[in-house]
Amino acid sequence: MENKNIFLMIFFYCTINLSYAKDLDTNSKMTQGDNKQFENIYQDWEVDKFENIVRYSTHGRVVHGHRFGWIKRAGNCDLDILATTISTQQENKDRLYDFKGDRIDLRINFPQAKGEDPAIIKTDLITVFDLATLKIAFFGNFIQGQMFDSLMAYFNTIKIEVTNPHKIYFDIPSDEFSLNGYVAAKLKAQELCEGMIKTTSL
Repeated sequence: MENKNIFLMIFFYCTINLSYAKDLDTNSKMTQGDNKQFENIYQDWEVDKFENIVRYSTHGRVVHGHRFGWIKRAGNCDLDILATTISTQQENKDRLYDFKGDRIDLRINFPQAKGEDPAIIKTDLITVFDLATLKIAFFGNFIQGQMFDSLMAYFNTIKIEVTNPHKIYFDIPSDEFSLNGYVAAKLKAQELCEGMIKTTSL
């Protein structure tokens, strides 16, 4: 588990600045993302890769820099692991460092599924990044599962919210994300992941 977390941290350290650069105009920060290889855009989703990891993800509707997505790793392409970042400018945001490595619940619901209760998924706060005046919380270590995949393929919006007691550290603790293009992006991510395996074996 620890090795996987380190690998994910390296990936997001190299890509996180690109996700926020348009909103914050921090061009000097973008040099850390030079090794990121842009691949494809499918409606509201994009697919990119770094070394032997492929990510497919989308940005938030409330905060463009919020990013919800999944990663696949070469050698285990059928496993989709949550890779989601939520930023905060809350005054007490530095307290997030105290929770690195802790289990944090996220509340998930699909706005179109009226009358259905939200679900809680258990994630890990893998790390916290600094970007200008922001703290960026990186949530992961949740495996997608067939039911979750089916719901994302069926609906066109997902809402994600940080729950208590950690909610107080986020000025905007929830966001909605489009699922338009999710299926095509996941298929492309699978293709790229399997392609990396073939390249490695040659």
